[in-house]
Amino acid sequence: MCGTPGVPAVGERVRTESILRESDVRHAFLEALGAALRPLADPVEIQATASRVLGEHLGANRVTYFDVHDDHYVIEQDYVRGVASLVGRHPVGTFSNSVLDAFRRGQVVVNGDVAHDVALTPGERANFARMQVAAYIAVPLMKNGRFVVGLCVHSRRPRAWAEEEVALVEETAERIWSAALRARAEAALAQSEARYRTLFNQIDEGFCVAELLYDEAGEPCDRRLIEANARYHAMVGEQFAEGASAHELLPNIDNYWFDRCHEVVTTGSSLRFEHHVPHLDRWYEVYLSRLGGDGSRTYAAVFHETTHRRRREQNLEFLSEVGRDLVALTNVAQTMRVLGERLGRHLQLAGCCFAVVDVGNNLVAMDYEWLRDGVQGIRGEYPLRDFLGEKACAMLEAGREVVSTDVRGDPAVDGDRFAALGVGSFACAPVIADGALRFVLVAWCTGARDWRTDEVDLLRELTGRLWSRLERARADEALRLHQEQSAAELREADRRKDEFLATLGHELRNPLAPIRNGLHYFRRAGVGAGEPEVVLKMMERQFNHLVRLVDDLLEVSRINRGKVELRLSQVDLADIIQGAVETSRPLIEERGHRLTVQQCASPLPLQADAVRMTQVFSNLLNNAARYTPPRGSIELVARREGEEAVVVVRDDGLGIPPAMLGRIFDLFTQVDGSGGRAQGGLGIGLTLVRSIVGLHGGRVEARSPGPGGGSEFIVALPLNPGA
Repeated sequence: MCGTPGVPAVGERVRTESILRESDVRHAFLEALGAALRPLADPVEIQATASRVLGEHLGANRVTYFDVHDDHYVIEQDYVRGVASLVGRHPVGTFSNSVLDAFRRGQVVVNGDVAHDVALTPGERANFARMQVAAYIAVPLMKNGRFVVGLCVHSRRPRAWAEEEVALVEETAERIWSAALRARAEAALAQSEARYRTLFNQIDEGFCVAELLYDEAGEPCDRRLIEANARYHAMVGEQFAEGASAHELLPNIDNYWFDRCHEVVTTGSSLRFEHHVPHLDRWYEVYLSRLGGDGSRTYAAVFHETTHRRRREQNLEFLSEVGRDLVALTNVAQTMRVLGERLGRHLQLAGCCFAVVDVGNNLVAMDYEWLRDGVQGIRGEYPLRDFLGEKACAMLEAGREVVSTDVRGDPAVDGDRFAALGVGSFACAPVIADGALRFVLVAWCTGARDWRTDEVDLLRELTGRLWSRLERARADEALRLHQEQSAAELREADRRKDEFLATLGHELRNPLAPIRNGLHYFRRAGVGAGEPEVVLKMMERQFNHLVRLVDDLLEVSRINRGKVELRLSQVDLADIIQGAVETSRPLIEERGHRLTVQQCASPLPLQADAVRMTQVFSNLLNNAARYTPPRGSIELVARREGEEAVVVVRDDGLGIPPAMLGRIFDLFTQVDGSGGRAQGGLGIGLTLVRSIVGLHGGRVEARSPGPGGGSEFIVALPLNPGA
């Protein structure tokens, strides 16, 4: 067939037009696919959208995009129309062996009629039938020589796939892979940025990026803050303002910082140093490094605040100096003066004092103080709860520090009372000794003050050390006083010993003389028949008196040495009193006294040693008889008072001088101050009374209006609770 030269034949033109149409369709599809995928950032969403666009374009029943993982593959999303979804995890064995081999070689597999494909086994054809796959296009993607991703297009009816359709599936697979890879990279970058931001904002260190600025002479003069984390702002008190210079944000900044930064950006070497910022009163450890290459003026700075460590070091050095001072100090006043001067200078105080606290009597005594020149003193005694509220007092008693930053606005204290003393703020640390609040160390200023934690900690530590030193000083002072008192007591004991020996010789001589005279009488001839009996009785009385004196001396000795063993039993006080009256009656009648005994109407049961308690009341009756002039009156009254039995022995005798009431129960004490021995006795009877009553858990008291006014002895004993 001939045609006009330069004019294409009809068949060739038709093919060309078909190719152009197919190309237009392909470009339109790819543009639609790109527009659909462009805004997506999630890889799974990209797979699902691309599968849908491809499936709708080809009129397929199913499109699946899957990731291969060794022995299984995973379909996270698929496009389906009229068939079941295959989303999930599947063993690679679900592919036919021929298809899997082709995939691993990177070959595209196209099948238009699965049911009549003789290359498949009956089991493989049945497997495709279960998945409703009658025809398919399967495109593997190979990365680094491995089968990692696949894209399949399924038809539930046999279908003759066109070459352009196969090519379109291949192109779509590559675009899905690229878009998903981009999304994953962007997600990883976003995650990395988020981690960076989290670290940037959560690290304990302050971090900033800044640009160093120079003046016309080329000298570093300022810096512009580019970026900073919250910790940096909290550390330096600078709020980030884009484009603002350091001098605008921190007017008090010194050139030291710019010089260090200049060293870093010009040399490129990192620098670490520690520096104190006076206007903030803070210490920082700083690490500087240049960002960028030569010529860059941008640097990064990491700030770590070391203020607390520095202050601890300074406080430890202060305590060390104080410790050396305390070694040489010997008394409380000197210690407080030296310590106060050091503490006042270290903490910039107006004054400090060491106060003694008496919680029971609501008193605090500001006995030892140090004052800065021109500061009003506060020495004196004050009612504790007039200045501190119940909560503050409770804190001190619990061993906790009390701090007031401004007494005028502090509801826990009486601001007016403190202000009247010139105290504007204070911090005090307590000392708890033997479970009770004993002392406080008080530091104060005339105006308001924010007391730092390290300052309060220092006061606590110092209080403990000072307390130990002052306790030693007080103990030394107490020891000195005790030694002086002991020496005085020894001298008094020697004096009493001498008196005792004189008294003992006199008392023993008196009963022995009649005995000697009586014996002499019997030697003489001519004694009448009735007279020997009288003399014998007299000798017996004097001898018995001597025995009682010796027994009393032995009893006192045993009590003083803790050798007494009480034989306790349940007894009635009435029986004890009756026995004592019978024992003392001969002496009372001999002196012509009138004795009145008033027993309690109801029993008064005691758990007591009957013999020794009888001795107590006999001694009291004998004492009354001896120190009452002849024909006097003696009265004994027994009664119940609450859970106690009370016995009163009263006489109208010589009485007791007021100066002697406190010593009347002391060993060898006698009331007669004339030096005579008229009343007799060794002065041990009342000592025995007090000792025996004390062993029974009771108490004894002596009363007298004075000489000539008689005496009254009151014994109180606990009643037997089980009676």
